[in-house]
Amino acid sequence: MFQKELLENTRCMKHWAGRQRRGVTQFYGSIVKDLLEQDSVHIDVDYAITKLEEMIKING
Repeated sequence: MFQKELLENTRCMKHWAGRQRRGVTQFYGSIVKDLLEQDSVHIDVDYAITKLEEMIKING
């Protein structure tokens, strides 16, 4: 979930997503499949924190 490529291909939608929900996130295209086929995992901690803070701000 914290891979830079995955975060870059995540869209946040702040529309109605069901009772007591604040929105949803979706991944663009085949990014999950592409990442699963890679041999390595790169996590940029600072970038991940920044993106998570942005998501919280959108839904907060």
